[in-house]
Amino acid sequence: MSDEPRWFEQVRTQSDRCAASIELAERFLATTAAERRTLADGWPFGGKWPYPNPARLGCQIGESFDSRVRIVASLILSYLEGAFGSKEHLIALSATHRACELSGLDASTVFEEVAVALPAPAAGSLHAFLRRDAFDRDPKAFGFVERTNEDGEVELHLRL
Repeated sequence: MSDEPRWFEQVRTQSDRCAASIELAERFLATTAAERRTLADGWPFGGKWPYPNPARLGCQIGESFDSRVRIVASLILSYLEGAFGSKEHLIALSATHRACELSGLDASTVFEEVAVALPAPAAGSLHAFLRRDAFDRDPKAFGFVERTNEDGEVELHLRL
């Protein structure tokens, strides 16, 4: 696509698709609003864009990227996939919010970092989630259980 950002072709063709997803998110935050719209309009450009493992967003050991970077990538990929506003997205926001807490991050700050780069409806979805009562953001209310792994880190898993 001729009007995609110049940097996008290099990211789109990376062989390490997880690293490509992370780089895409970092560049998405730093690029112009017009380029972000182009990316959203043409998504997924024939590529595979894997999400960071949602169960381990709050974990560090054995991960190639910092929690904050993976959390931000998850939020941006969720937007690009068009998931905002769905029940699944609400469930994912709950897990992402908890991952911020598990990582020692302020969820409001992280969510706002992403919200400023999104169109108003998607940003509003993040802001609305942050305004929910704590109980209504709790992953347990969405069917998650917390499990401590062999490294002593907490993972979130959907109750089966």
